[in-house]
Order: sequence, then structure tokens, then C-alpha cells
Amino acid sequence: MDKKLPNIFDYIDFKKYFSDYITACKHNGLNNSGGKICRELGIPNSRSYVNSVIHGRKITRTFVTRFIKVLNFNKAEAIYFRLLVNYGQAEEDVEKELYAEILSLYKLPKEQAAKKALALLGM
Repeated sequence: MDKKLPNIFDYIDFKKYFSDYITACKHNGLNNSGGKICRELGIPNSRSYVNSVIHGRKITRTFVTRFIKVLNFNKAEAIYFRLLVNYGQAEEDVEKELYAEILSLYKLPKEQAAKKALALLGM
């Protein structure tokens, strides 16, 4: 039975998304292995970069942009992915809490999300 590719909006951990994405690709017979993704990211001599990210390696802004292109995210998915990475790599509790609040907006109806966003901005 074919498994759909994971939806980025169902995740709060970008590393878990990567892991599930690669697993889903394998189940669907898609040739999106870690090695292929590395080549598409512009690091053809690495086969383990994605795996090292899954296990805690930080992603630079440059590679966030490259991942967005490789994973073919639309604008909304790209923004959410950037937020996930910032949340996952935040070093300060205050920063992590801010990204958690912003990510929580994606789970709300648009009108509620807009009100909450304005409240976060102090407006």
C-alpha cells in the first residue's frame, strides 16, 4: 500500500519530518534517499548530511533555503519549515517559546490566528 508523503504542517520537529519523508519516499519507491537529497543540496560528496541533521546537526540559513527547493515547498510550507528549524535550533528558552507561539498560530482558524498574532506583537 502506498504511503503519502508527510505534510510539513503535521510536524513540530523538522528532524522527525526529514526522517518520515525519507521513509515515505522509500515506501513509495521514490528515489529520494539521503544521498540523492545531498546531491540536490549541492553536496555531492556527502551521503550522510541529512542523517546527521536528523541526529542533531544544525542547519544554516543557506541549507534551509536549499532544503525548501529540494523538498519543493510552496510559500506557506517554506515559511512553516523556516519556523520549525528556528524553533528546533533555538538555544534560549524565550526564543523557543516565541517560535512555539508562532507555530501554534498555524493550528488556529485564520481570524483567531490574526488576533493572536496581533497580541503577540503587542497591538
